[in-house]
Amino acid sequence: HESQPLIGHGSPGERRRWLRAAFGIDRRSLALFRSAVGLLVGLDVLLRVTVEDIRLLTDEMAPRSEARSMLQTPSLSVYMLNGSRAFVLTVAAVHVLAACYLAAGWHARASAVVVWGLQVSVVDRLP
Repeated sequence: HESQPLIGHGSPGERRRWLRAAFGIDRRSLALFRSAVGLLVGLDVLLRVTVEDIRLLTDEMAPRSEARSMLQTPSLSVYMLNGSRAFVLTVAAVHVLAACYLAAGWHARASAVVVWGLQVSVVDRLP
């Protein structure tokens, strides 16, 4: 039997199966990617806190007033709310916890939103 072109011929069921096979996402690879992102973000935050980068997130080296003056738009950064070391460490702890939840897959969508928001906050804090 001769092979037919993959698209355009055959029943709708066959086309649907072909499209799923060609463009489907394996959930295991998606879970592995999610875990890798969670681990990398958690490691990034831990390195920022333990190395000298915490001084950049607090008002010690980069005051929030100067960071705000460099921004073109109003800041939505959680890290910009307060410049104290205790506040930054608390937000960083929440950041690491959300990254661990993301890596473990526990409430993955909610933890992905929290991790994304806090990563944007770090970038926004250090213009």
